[in-house]
Amino acid sequence: MIPTAEQAEKVVNNLDVDSDTGPDLLPALILKKCAKALSKPVAMLVLRIIATGIWRDSWKTHWVAPLFKRDCSFTI
Repeated sequence: MIPTAEQAEKVVNNLDVDSDTGPDLLPALILKKCAKALSKPVAMLVLRIIATGIWRDSWKTHWVAPLFKRDCSFTI
């Protein structure tokens, strides 16, 4: 199945606005508000990744941060 701009827009619109930002420091809320404008470039990027089979090193950087939830306990 070839990714379309409509599918990309749906994925961007489904981002959780309460999630933490990644290395790009863009909050999900901004991405959601720009979903229509981002849909075609995102779809083109996905197609390029699939066609070339290359995931650039700069895209491999991710942030990992603990999320502490209220009323949640953990004991060792």
